[in-house]
Amino acid sequence: MLQSTSEYEERSFDDIQRALDIEHTVKALEAQLCYDQHSPEEVARQILKAACKFYDADWCGLIQVDVDLKI
Repeated sequence: MLQSTSEYEERSFDDIQRALDIEHTVKALEAQLCYDQHSPEEVARQILKAACKFYDADWCGLIQVDVDLKI
């Protein structure tokens, strides 16, 4: 099924805007982390905060699993 030109343009614009938002988020995170020394825990915390903000999420975290479970 073919998309109409307006649907294609709207989707393309949304994709471009998302790419720009990702770039802005990464640059802001780099600026925050690159010029000062931070512990690995603080770097991870700042990355999780940036992910929450980017996705407008209430929570973001990591799940640690045992490598022996091959998950």
